Amino acid sequence: MADLNEKIKELAQRIDKHRKLETKELQRPDKNLAVALAEVNYFGMDRKIWLTSSSNLGGHKFVRDITGHTINTTDGDPTTLNSDGLVIYKRSPAGEVIIQNVHGSGKIETPQGIKEISVSTLSQYIPNPNSADARDLEIKIDKSTKRNYSTLRELLEIFRKSESSIQKLELEEQLLKEQAKEADENELDRIVREKEKALAERESILSKARSFIRRSAELRYQPIMDPWQDEVMRSLIFNGTLAIDGGPGTGKTTALIQRIRFLLDKEAMLGSNEADPEFINKGYMPGMSLAQQNKIFNNDRNWVFFTPNELLKLFLRNNMIQEGLNADDQRVKVWKDYLIPLIKDYELVKTDTQNLFLFLRKNLEESLLPNSGNEIEALIKSFERHFLDLLNKKLETLINLKLERFEWKAKGISIQNYIKQSDQKNKIESIVRLYFNLQETYKEEVVELRNKFNEQLAKAAARIERESNRNDTFKNEVYQFAETWKKQSNTNLDSELEEEDEELEDTTGELEGFLFGKYKLLIKNSALAKFDPSVRLSKKYQELNLIVEKYISFNEFDTFDQIGQLAYFVKYFVSCIKGVSRNVFSEIPKTYKEFRKSEASNPNSNWNIELLNTLISDEKSRNKRLHPEEQSFLIYFINRTIKKSYKVSKVNSDQINHSYFEGYRNNSVPVIGIDEATDFHLVDLLAMHSLSDMEISSVTFSGDLMQRLTTGGIRDWKELKNLISPVEIKELLVSYRQSPTLLSLAGDIFKKATGKEAEYISHMEKDASEPKPLIFRSDNEEEKIDWISNRILEIYNAYGRELIPSIAVFLPNKEGIEEFTELLSEKDELADVGIKVRASKEGEVLGDKNVVRIFPVEYIKGMEFEAVFFHNIHGIQDSFESEEMIMKHLYVGLSRASFYIGVTTNKDGKFEFLDDHFDRNRDWK
Repeated sequence: MADLNEKIKELAQRIDKHRKLETKELQRPDKNLAVALAEVNYFGMDRKIWLTSSSNLGGHKFVRDITGHTINTTDGDPTTLNSDGLVIYKRSPAGEVIIQNVHGSGKIETPQGIKEISVSTLSQYIPNPNSADARDLEIKIDKSTKRNYSTLRELLEIFRKSESSIQKLELEEQLLKEQAKEADENELDRIVREKEKALAERESILSKARSFIRRSAELRYQPIMDPWQDEVMRSLIFNGTLAIDGGPGTGKTTALIQRIRFLLDKEAMLGSNEADPEFINKGYMPGMSLAQQNKIFNNDRNWVFFTPNELLKLFLRNNMIQEGLNADDQRVKVWKDYLIPLIKDYELVKTDTQNLFLFLRKNLEESLLPNSGNEIEALIKSFERHFLDLLNKKLETLINLKLERFEWKAKGISIQNYIKQSDQKNKIESIVRLYFNLQETYKEEVVELRNKFNEQLAKAAARIERESNRNDTFKNEVYQFAETWKKQSNTNLDSELEEEDEELEDTTGELEGFLFGKYKLLIKNSALAKFDPSVRLSKKYQELNLIVEKYISFNEFDTFDQIGQLAYFVKYFVSCIKGVSRNVFSEIPKTYKEFRKSEASNPNSNWNIELLNTLISDEKSRNKRLHPEEQSFLIYFINRTIKKSYKVSKVNSDQINHSYFEGYRNNSVPVIGIDEATDFHLVDLLAMHSLSDMEISSVTFSGDLMQRLTTGGIRDWKELKNLISPVEIKELLVSYRQSPTLLSLAGDIFKKATGKEAEYISHMEKDASEPKPLIFRSDNEEEKIDWISNRILEIYNAYGRELIPSIAVFLPNKEGIEEFTELLSEKDELADVGIKVRASKEGEVLGDKNVVRIFPVEYIKGMEFEAVFFHNIHGIQDSFESEEMIMKHLYVGLSRASFYIGVTTNKDGKFEFLDDHFDRNRDWK
């Protein structure tokens, strides 16, 4: 053990020396400080290597000859200390070898070829940029020994005091021996015993020292991850979708955040010629195209991170910033809040015209769509079949039209024959290809007829306008009618128009222009009705026609018959050369409305039929209100279809200016991270995934299936595999949050809920001094609040009576949050020492230091605290019907704590299976 402590001292002194050199020699504000020391052996030599969090921006640059050997260096203003051993960027391939092979060997690329490197120790820490100190030291000396210390200064002080005491005793021993030939044996024995006691005390302090205590609510920062987390970070580099699965505190979110930073790292991806001459850094994707590089490295909108709630977003922000990520609201988003502007951006909801859909404000907490992987896969296939059927029926109608009576029949028959000869149309891609080809082949001659139609229609409308200007009675009557119509049109829920009709409308806002557009539509549909029996005038147009026909007859128009013929051509043939935008994407909303009507009448439907019928039968919205799950489904389907369009023709797709394409271009990103993914409905995950860039993309899900707190959340990562390809699942099993005592508690809840043994283990060795979870049973609310108050003070005293560690109190639900907070705040014992209490009813407040935070348990996924109190835990049984959800909320709540757990419950609270884990003592003394 003495040798072990000497090794710890040696490593601490090396780090201390390096920190002092960095403080002295690095003056740039963007200085690149080391975060770890690795002791290695390669080329038969023992070396020390410093790992840094950033690449070297300046200082020594190595000049190599054509063989790769260093022949010279150039100097600059340094960001990195190179004079105290070798320096390696932690995200480089060389960094990977060292981090993932602690206490082992790996292969590393050098200018002399692939060589073996053996790593004996790894010591990581967080450097203080303003002094030579460092905090949160973790020293890995061998496979069975890992020590954690709060600060470098504190660790060195332990050795200083111990050595000072031992030196005094040794001096006393030497003087005693010099004073007499035969020294007093009893006195010498005393000195030996005291030396042994001093060494034992030092060993006790060194072995029990813990990592720093969180003073505020934020994710613990790890500059160097463990080998398994590091492997996850570097997996599937832009060639698939990754799902990170792990129990509480296993570093899922840490790995996810560092993975995002890694993927955006230019040097890590492309390599660097400025690396240390001992190693070669070719990067992980040296062949990345220029277009891909621009999207990843030269684009402000190159990543997005989705969370289920605002609280988790705030909790993770500091960790992201420490990793060099610009964690603003444009990049870190709460999905349910982001979905609303996303739907607007795609113009699925147009708030000015209230088309095509409307937002739903009721029943938002109620699930609408089925939630299993097989059911969602069936839903997607069913809607796609419905969509293809509609598109094919439209084509069949076109090719079956009888055209002999029309002047333009030759052009029409040519288009019909082209469609008949096209490939099979049983795939969306085939129909997309057909419309691209029709547009390219017939555009010029079709546009000629359309222009002729528009010209004749405008002349006919102008004739009505001239007539009204000559007749005051006509003008007054028609303008009064138009004014009323225009006011109504601003709130009309049934004003959807065909795309060609929209082109005829006047959007200037002037009443004269509004009326002129209505004239054109009236003439067009009246003339078209002579050739197309399916055309009917709407009620408003019938009323306008009654006014107009009193003063002028359409039969007086020489071109009326020709307008009808051309209108027929425009309706059926002009639209077909308007390409994918008009003939595929614009059909999605109408198809979806028809589809969900068919689902409502389907006896085998897995939808929430009661809620679906409510949406469909709402007279005010007229089948327009979209549930959030439907919004996600449509975003997914639209983006999926856009990507199919790009696969058919990138050139043609790039030219499409439809709102869906614009929405996708505005919101798609190369790197997407989704935290607590198990809380999202599967269609939400698909929608988020569909926002991935088409040229280069990485999507990473992170979550714990046991921590799913929603009935609609994903139940098995394998559910993704039939919907997204490829998907790779990586598990993390070592918990860094909880003491072994608390992890054992979480494991028993896991077993009760799933019937399986939890596979995760604690990274700490069990210590007899760990505080055991406490439970306090009482039917008196004031007694329970007093007990919590006294336990908070006990923790406050245990941590030095300065600042409290992060402490949270969870309640089973939102009800009673304010009342409980007020009662706990009124405790003089807390107020006297400056401890505040703050409520977070909706999960939106983290609070500052020295604040005890009160949360409903539903909002605390992903967070961690030094101490957790679960007040009235029996309330979970009253809040949830299924035992599954009771166990999951229990599991999530009790797995947020690192060290202390206190629980209050009524005397009849029934969680007997937990009794062995809880101490019924009133305190932790």
